[in-house]
Amino acid sequence: MLLLRRRPLRWGEPGLGWQSPLSIPRPWLAAIFAACALFAAGMGVFSTDALHRLWGMFAAVAYVLGVVVLVAWRSSRAVDIALLLGVGGALIVPMSLLAEQGRWQPEVGVIARGARLLVQHGSPYESQAIVSASHDPNIYNPYLPVMAIFGLPRALLGPGLVTDPRVWFTLGFVAVFATAAPSNSTNVTGAPGRIAGRALLSAEGDPYNKALIDRAERRLKNLNYFKTVKISSKPGSVSDRVVLDVDVVEQQTGDFSISGGYSTTDGLLAEVKLGDRNFFGTGKALNASVTYGQYARGVDLSASEPYFLGSRVAAGIELYGRQNAASPYQSYGNDIYGATMQLGTPLTEQLGMQWRYSVYNQNITLNPTALTAAPSLPIQQAALAGPAWVSSVGDTVTYNTLDNNKMPTSGINSQLKQDLAGLGGDVKFLRTTEDVHYYHELNSDVVSLVRAQGGYITGWGGQQVPLINSFFGGPTMVRGFAPNGFGPRDLTPGTTMDNVGGSMYWATTAELQSAIPGIPREYGLKASAFVDAGSVFHYGGPTVFPGSAQSLQVANANVVRSSVGAGLTWASPFGALTVSYAVPLTKAAYDVVQPFSFGAGPLF
Repeated sequence: MLLLRRRPLRWGEPGLGWQSPLSIPRPWLAAIFAACALFAAGMGVFSTDALHRLWGMFAAVAYVLGVVVLVAWRSSRAVDIALLLGVGGALIVPMSLLAEQGRWQPEVGVIARGARLLVQHGSPYESQAIVSASHDPNIYNPYLPVMAIFGLPRALLGPGLVTDPRVWFTLGFVAVFATAAPSNSTNVTGAPGRIAGRALLSAEGDPYNKALIDRAERRLKNLNYFKTVKISSKPGSVSDRVVLDVDVVEQQTGDFSISGGYSTTDGLLAEVKLGDRNFFGTGKALNASVTYGQYARGVDLSASEPYFLGSRVAAGIELYGRQNAASPYQSYGNDIYGATMQLGTPLTEQLGMQWRYSVYNQNITLNPTALTAAPSLPIQQAALAGPAWVSSVGDTVTYNTLDNNKMPTSGINSQLKQDLAGLGGDVKFLRTTEDVHYYHELNSDVVSLVRAQGGYITGWGGQQVPLINSFFGGPTMVRGFAPNGFGPRDLTPGTTMDNVGGSMYWATTAELQSAIPGIPREYGLKASAFVDAGSVFHYGGPTVFPGSAQSLQVANANVVRSSVGAGLTWASPFGALTVSYAVPLTKAAYDVVQPFSFGAGPLF
């Protein structure tokens, strides 16, 4: 017998945030919906703005339907349905319709203009002189600077449905609303019960297996949906039966963050992130982010369903656009935008398989006014080739025995990835990479890590690998080196002497990680000491350039780069923040070193 004890967070308990709308008594909630319906109806009838009237009609119908559901339907899901009707009819449907038609209210134009001013001049506000001289009331921006964030996708990537500020208003509201309104059902058939049942992989009447139950508890913890998970057993009603008691305490899974900082790779950096990794308690994950940095900027939208069509197949989709500008580490910029669709399924307890299809456009850009020397010939050729579409299929085989995905102390995680480009599009290549982590706990405070990674890429169908798809050596392989700091490099005098990428790489790491005395482990702060070694080699790009009398001089040897150093890692709410200092031990004469490194990334 499976007994699920799900305890929702109580008012005032750490991690609650604010009171869920689902906890409001149903009569009060129906009265609130009725008041909203009256306001929306008044807006639809009396407003002089056509767009406001359109919203009023949609919203009034949605709120009236919500009142009917709350009053007439006594099901425990009535509140959920009423709230979904309100969000859909008063927000998502009218917002989407107006965005698709390219019509917007004046206040949306104010936000969009403020974002454009922020990108161009560093402030979302017009000068006092311009505001005073204008007769347009919408030239004045009454909003706080943070509102300009919703217009950044349009300012950075141009007009379109995906970059419309109202789309981002909607995503922001839905993410915050989902955070504020977790499901309050307490029976085993609710969302937590389904999540626990799927993790247990056991049903009433199955033989009791302590090892399987321990694995199930680990799986539930790795979901990161619950603050605490405890599975205990007690005697059943007869001697050959055992009752499993699953006690979980929920935690907030929504994420709304506005962060800024500095990365040695991307320079000054700001990010706005909205998401929920357990949307309405279903296990679905929705995420949206906008990044604006000194050398990098981008937009990312993703959604995933862990139990697609009720099966154990996970499905996901990601839409993205990224721009990287020329930086001290490379003389060129690049633009990439596209989409990836994924399907994945577990094969065994530790082994999983994922398939994906990606289609994206990539382009290398040059800014001649910012160059101090002529770009390397491979860079010039890649820029002249213009944008190219990449259509690829791929798979990932994952073997995972980690005891904790967020803060592992023992186990192995191995990922073998393959991608075949050329099923349509302009580019043909085959890429294979492998990355293995092995953790071993030496004592209660010290964990050892051994990591090995490598990869190979080759063109096919008579094509060479585009420069942008090659491998580039840097601190993700061997710390102590700059981004693009090692690998095949053009040493032709009078050029920018860029790293031109290799078709093969390998790297390995030996590391000791330790908790810091006096700081609780749950804070996620740990110190490390490490030794890294690796190399990127075998330039596979063009060596002959028609119309150019200049010859190419590429340093292409498989030189071992190595370093030793120490660092600090904090598993923060915004991802893993890492600072390290490494001293290169072996390197090539033309490599670029960078002993100090600071960056942020996803938790492992």
